[in-house]
This record gives sequence, structure tokens and C-alpha cells, in this order.
Amino acid sequence: MKKTVASFLISLTFLSCSGGGSRPAVEDRPVPVEVLVLKETTLPRTRSFSASTMPWEMVVLSFKTTGRLKEIHFDEGSRITKGQLLARLDPVDQYMARQVAREQLRSLTPDVARLEKLAGKGAVAVAEKERVLGYRDALSTQLSQADIALGATQLTAPGDGVIGRRMANPGEMMEPSRPLGVLLAMDPLKVQFAVRAGELAWFPRDREFRVIFPDRVTSGRVHQVSATADVVTRLFQITLSVANPQDAEAPLRAGQLAKVEIDLPPLAGRFVPAEAIETGAAGMARLVGLVDGRLQIFLVRHHEREGRWVRVSGDLPADLQVVLDGFDLPARQRVTVKTTWTPETLPDRTEN
Repeated sequence: MKKTVASFLISLTFLSCSGGGSRPAVEDRPVPVEVLVLKETTLPRTRSFSASTMPWEMVVLSFKTTGRLKEIHFDEGSRITKGQLLARLDPVDQYMARQVAREQLRSLTPDVARLEKLAGKGAVAVAEKERVLGYRDALSTQLSQADIALGATQLTAPGDGVIGRRMANPGEMMEPSRPLGVLLAMDPLKVQFAVRAGELAWFPRDREFRVIFPDRVTSGRVHQVSATADVVTRLFQITLSVANPQDAEAPLRAGQLAKVEIDLPPLAGRFVPAEAIETGAAGMARLVGLVDGRLQIFLVRHHEREGRWVRVSGDLPADLQVVLDGFDLPARQRVTVKTTWTPETLPDRTEN
């Protein structure tokens, strides 16, 4: 048994010596790396928010009187101008009521004239005169109401917009409580999105922002900032006003998705990609730098993050070359620089 163990150890010693001297140690063989020159720079800052479009107003269309729907002159998606005739009721009931009121008033007119003549001679009591004149005024009011009811059998558009929904068809009975359709006021258009409480200061009233749609870039002005946060998300709703001419070739529609972008003051400092540092507790982090052809670990403080970049500070050499993916290599590894990047030229490989 002892002889077998001894033979095994001798074999291992021989294998470890044969050919091993010609293969360099990992630390002695330079590895090509990419580096970023760490220097003072200024980063532009933007923030974007997911948004959606909404009509400026939604008007429920309905008749002010009762009757059977005779005509309707719109459908869903129809563009409407203010004063345009939208629908008409069968006016027979309102017309007959007007005729009755008109005839009653007409037949009373001679009696009123005769009564006033007699009253001037003192032949009629004052109370009787007041009673007849009151009846005449009531009939006059009734005729005016009949005229209004007859005019109410025609429905005209209260403003410009687009029909969002049609809710009735000819032949159906209509009344004031039953909607005929919904008119959407689309110019201007609302663009709404939500922000955190700490971001509210970026959105003063009337400030303009970029609004980006898949097929165009436009601008919007802050119209309203919600006074209370959503009870679930704890976010505040911002409403922008965006011009949306309806005579354009392709006007915007309600429910479209958009992105609102805001430019913030630029951020100055020294920045490294987030993947080039290892963060720890108490705001400390490590990064790998290149010193005299070898890797070296540096302790730094990490601060705010802007996109892929993290601002760092600490006692670092001027124009230190930060090794990208340096944590994948052994400490004190010898390296050669394959590519040198700056914050302006470093490609964003996370998008691929």
C-alpha cells in the first residue's frame, strides 16, 4: 500500500514539472483590455415620462325635448364643426303645441283690445282687467315655450370636435336624459402622465416640453398639476396642452401613447459606467484602474446615477484609466490597452 502511494506521488511530481516551465503564469501574460479615461466632464441630463392623449373635453349630446328620432347626420369618427346640424326629431307634437298656443293667443287679442277700451272709460273693474291681461301674458309665455320646444327638435353641435360614440338610431324615442352621442373636443389635446413628488418642481405652469409620438415630435405646455396624489401609486398627474389642428393631414387621436421629455441642468464631475464599479455600504465603491501596466483596485465614493453613468469622487490619479470588465481579471494582472474610450466616445452596449 505504501509503495502504491509513493508511486502515485512521484507520477504527480513528474507531470507537474514536465512542460510547466514553458507556460507563463497568468499574472505575467498581458491581457488586452478596454479602458475609459476618467476625467472631469459634463453630462447632459434628460428625463422621459410615458404619457397618453385625452380629449380636451367630452360633451354628451342629447335633445332638450322628447320625440322620435327622425334624422341623424353623424357617425363615430365624424369631424364636427360648431353649429353643424347633428340630428332632428319628428316635430309633429311640438308643432301642434305651438299652433294651439298661437291660436289661443290670437283669439284672445280682440277681447283684450275691447277690455282695455272699456277700462279706459271706467266700465270694467280693475281686477277683471288684471285677470284678462294676466291670462294673455300666460298664453304669450306658453307660445314662447312652444317655439323653444319646436326649435329643440333640431340638435346642433355646441363646438368643434370628433364624434367619439354614437348611441342612437333613427326611429328610437329620445328624451333629455337619453344621450345621442359623445362629442370629443380634440384641439387642443390633453397629454397626461404621472410624476413623483420630488419631480413636481420640474413642471411649473405654462412651461413647455417635448412630446414625442412615433410619427412626430411636437411640444406641450403645462396646463394643470394635480393637487393630490393617486391613492394607489402615490404619483401626481400632469396635464399638458398640445395643439392638434383638425385640418392637419393626420391629427392626433385620443388614446395614443407618447413620451414627454424634459431637459435638466447638466451634471459635472467624473463618471464611470455603472458596470465598471462595485458598490458597497456607506456610499463606497470599488473600481479597477491601470497603473504601470497592471490592474489596481481603487476605493471611491459613488453619487447620483445619470442613465448608464455613475458620478464618483475620491483620491484618484489624474486621467486614470479605468479598466472595463476589470473585475473579471485577477488582481495585479498585467494588461495591454486594446481600446481607449472617453465618456463621449464609449458605445452603449446595453442597447444591443
